[in-house]
Amino acid sequence: MGMQDNLIARIAEVDQHGGVQSVDVSSLLRQLILFDRCLVNSHRLAEFPFLVRSLGFNGVMELLSSGAVEIICHPFTIAVDFHVGDKRKLPPYYYDCGSVHAASLEQYFHDCLRSFHNDLDIGHAKVKALKKTVVSRIVDVPRSSDDDVLAQVKAEFTGRSPAIRSAIRAQLRKTLPRNEIPEFDLQFEFVPNVGFHANTNLSHRLGVTDTEAHGLIQSAFAAVANLDQRLGQMKALHAVTGFAEDEAELFTDKCGFLLSEITPPILEADFQRVLQIAGMPELTTDSSSSMTSVARLLTIRQTPECEEFRRWLRSIRHATDAEIAERVTSIKAKLSAFLRSDSGKTVRIVAQLGVGAVPHYGLPAVIVAGVVDEFLIDELLPNPGVACFLHNLYPSLFDSA
Repeated sequence: MGMQDNLIARIAEVDQHGGVQSVDVSSLLRQLILFDRCLVNSHRLAEFPFLVRSLGFNGVMELLSSGAVEIICHPFTIAVDFHVGDKRKLPPYYYDCGSVHAASLEQYFHDCLRSFHNDLDIGHAKVKALKKTVVSRIVDVPRSSDDDVLAQVKAEFTGRSPAIRSAIRAQLRKTLPRNEIPEFDLQFEFVPNVGFHANTNLSHRLGVTDTEAHGLIQSAFAAVANLDQRLGQMKALHAVTGFAEDEAELFTDKCGFLLSEITPPILEADFQRVLQIAGMPELTTDSSSSMTSVARLLTIRQTPECEEFRRWLRSIRHATDAEIAERVTSIKAKLSAFLRSDSGKTVRIVAQLGVGAVPHYGLPAVIVAGVVDEFLIDELLPNPGVACFLHNLYPSLFDSA
C-alpha cells in the first residue's frame, strides 16, 4: 500500500469556541471509496456522536471494526506565543516556539469520551462498547515525530526558507490586492536563551505600528507551524492530506523553494566550482568509452569519501573558496586518478549530470535543516531529472554487459 492510498481527513467543522458544530459524513463515505485507509484527524473524538446519529450504532461499529477507518487523536501542538499572566513573555519582534502535549494520554482520552453518554441515546452498554472500539482504533503518533516537527519549525527561522514571508503575504492578501502588497525585508537572527529576533521594515512598508507588524509575523509563524505539523503527520503516518486554499498556497511556495534548491543545474555549477578550486580537470569526452572507466566510476561512487562529498556539495552554496579548498583534499587523489583515465561517452553522460547527484538527493544543510523538508523531497516532490536518470536509465546501460 503506497502513501497515496492512505488519507488523513478532517471531517469536523469547528466553531470559534472550539466545539464541533457539524461533521461531513458524506465526505467520509466518498473517501472510503477513493482510499484504502482513512485516518480521521479527530477533534477530541467529538465526531463520533455525529457519525452514530447519521450511520447508526451498528454502522459505525462495522466501519471501525473493518480496519478501513483509523483515528488520529494526538494532543500535540506547537505554541508560538508565550505569556506570563496577561503579558507577552518576549518583547516585539522576538519569537520562540515550543511543543505542548497532554500531561496524561489516558486522562485526555477519558475527558474526550465523557460526552458520549450525554450526546448519545443508545444505552449505556452500547456507549461503553463504542468508546472501547474508538480507543482501539486510535493510531500511535511517535513522540519523535513531534520532536521533528518542532525542529522543522525552528529550521524555518535558521534557513532561507520563504515560508514565513509567504505566509505574511497570504495574510496581507486578505485585506490588500496582490499588486498592492509591498516588498519588505525580513531576516531572523538567533538569540541564545530567548529565541529569534526579526529584523524587518514591515511596519514602515505597511504604515502600521510595530505591534501590528509583530502580530502579522506571529500569525504567519503560526500558519507555518500548522503546515509543518500537518506535514509531520503525513511523514509519521505515511499518508496524504488535503489543504485549505491558503494552506495550499503556502505548501506550493515551500515545495517550489525546495525544488529550486536541488535542481540539477545548481548542483552541476557547484561541482564545477569545486573542481576548479581543487585544480582538477573537468570530465571530457576525448576518447572512446571503455568498461574500465565505468568500473572505476562505480568504485569511486561507493566510497565513504564520495558519499561524504555528495552530502557536502549540497551545503556549500554560500561557502568561501578557502572553506571549499580545505575540504576537497580528501577526495582529490581518487577523483584525479579517475579523471586521467579514458572517459568515453558513458562518462560524458555522468559528467553532464554531476557526481554530486548520485545516488540520493540530499538537501542543502545551510538552507534546510528539518526532517520534514527531507520528507517532502523524498516522498512528495517529483524526482529531479538527474536522480531519475541515474537511478533508472543509467544502470540499464550495463544490463547487456
